Amino acid sequence: MAQSISYDEEATNNATGHAATNSMAQSISYDEEATNNATGHANMNREATMDEYLNKCVPLYKHALQGNWEEAKAIIVQDPWLKKAAIAKGSTTVLHVAAGARGDKNHVHFVKQLMGKLSEDDLLSTDDNGNTAFCLAAAAGNEQVLRLMAAQNPEVVNVKGAGKTFPPVQFAALQGRCDVASYLYGSTPLNVIELKRLFLTCINTGLYGLALKILEDRSDFDFDKDENGESVLHLLAKSHLDSCCQSPQHQSSIIKINPEI
Repeated sequence: MAQSISYDEEATNNATGHAATNSMAQSISYDEEATNNATGHANMNREATMDEYLNKCVPLYKHALQGNWEEAKAIIVQDPWLKKAAIAKGSTTVLHVAAGARGDKNHVHFVKQLMGKLSEDDLLSTDDNGNTAFCLAAAAGNEQVLRLMAAQNPEVVNVKGAGKTFPPVQFAALQGRCDVASYLYGSTPLNVIELKRLFLTCINTGLYGLALKILEDRSDFDFDKDENGESVLHLLAKSHLDSCCQSPQHQSSIIKINPEI
């Protein structure tokens, strides 16, 4: 069960990165499935030995960061319990690492292949910060990974992270992930507080297109001030005019103070 924590933008920034391998816990708890389900043996709880940690967990963590599925697969085939075990500090699983990495098509392939070995419920697993792998993928801006996970278990879109505080769309907005935030906004039911927070976050991080969309959808809302008492005008004054994610209809009218930059 994830602990409830105080969460802010800095915490979200930290959520996108994982603990370095040299700071991983030396003793890692996990639930080991029976080696062969056909035997009918019950699941057992045990801790990884130092040898398993050094020779399996650390390499698997590295392969997940690199998006190297072939090497990771060789480890998982030999030790199937590792596919959903906590392999690093903070109850971080292989899926957390791969989904949260700022990667490329190799990471998309890695996640797709790994999910083929996981159940729908495995996608809802949280780390010690209460974050699913989906939340970390949202913060990293991995839209293809998000779509893969949502297709396998649509429930992941609505599972809040950061101690059940922020929906995944908020993670994306805090990190300025324009396309991902827009994609998740269209499929995430938000209450009044969450919607206001998302709107003000979009203003603060330069996601003006999405902010305008929210305003058009809910023009009846009073988006007066954020949690720090700053108004929309205050936030706009502190934002950059040349955000890459302003609304398309406004991009042609942008006035840049220094056109050479």
